[in-house]
Amino acid sequence: DIKLLGANLYNDLERVVLQDHAVIQTLKEDLLLSGAAGSLLSGSGSAVYGIFEDPKTAQEADFSLLKKESWDVFLTETIDSLAQLFPEEMLDYPLS
Repeated sequence: DIKLLGANLYNDLERVVLQDHAVIQTLKEDLLLSGAAGSLLSGSGSAVYGIFEDPKTAQEADFSLLKKESWDVFLTETIDSLAQLFPEEMLDYPLS
């Protein structure tokens, strides 16, 4: 359930970072206002992301955020397995 996931996103680092970087809170709020079920600072603090229930809402948020600020915005989607990204012969390649 995406809504439940969004409501339970948590990062200890975020609380500290937001004290010194208000723009991150602004971005999080913009994601939520654009329809994200949740938004969070990534584990290392290098990015802020939003999770969306449907691709159309995510695309609209992507377009809106690109127009609004000078942030780098990337629209991505979850995959089920590496097979969706790599040809089968690459997945069977020996690593040693």
